[in-house]
Amino acid sequence: MFLNVPLVADWQTIAPKREQHVNENLRRANQKRRQYDYAAGEAILKKVHNPTSLGVRTNGPYTIDRVHVNGTLTIRLRPGVTERINIRRVVPYRCSLLSLVKTAGEELGVKRRGLVSKFSPPSTQKLWCGDGCGR
Repeated sequence: MFLNVPLVADWQTIAPKREQHVNENLRRANQKRRQYDYAAGEAILKKVHNPTSLGVRTNGPYTIDRVHVNGTLTIRLRPGVTERINIRRVVPYRCSLLSLVKTAGEELGVKRRGLVSKFSPPSTQKLWCGDGCGR
């Protein structure tokens, strides 16, 4: 039922409260985001557009050639072929521990059916993934 009662709104009070509520929601949402700065020479994975349920989600790893200020990266797909891509379409490439140990074991000549067992590298040798990530 509609009543013939005038609506009196105090907009000077409503507007600051609404603004404060919006700012609080933005602050809460931004706390969940991860901060990451890309640099030239790092490895990345390129996301696949509209992947199937059991299909691959990313391609790569690819090496970053340049980082641009407008939120894009120039990546090297293969020698002589580059692509400029938005950072929302890439994820940082992180080597798995297994690939680090496996690669380090292969460098030292320790192999056992494709896996490295009881491997302890010298402290002076740096472990490299071998996939271009530089770790």
